[in-house]
Amino acid sequence: MFLVGRAILLAGLVGVAGCHASRPDFMTRVREDCTKGEQWACDLVGALDRPIQSDEIPLRDDPGRAADAIQ
Repeated sequence: MFLVGRAILLAGLVGVAGCHASRPDFMTRVREDCTKGEQWACDLVGALDRPIQSDEIPLRDDPGRAADAIQ
């Protein structure tokens, strides 16, 4: 009886979850906010669209050390 109750509850939850409309992803909402004039959103889009310069990437002293630790 306990298993039947759980199955009914699970079916109900799946049914309710399926009825909700899916929202746009995070970056779509941020871009929409930027077009509406939200400065923080435009700053975020600008920072993510900017390519990373090679001098901004921190280099490790011994890159082979991490591979040795996995083994």
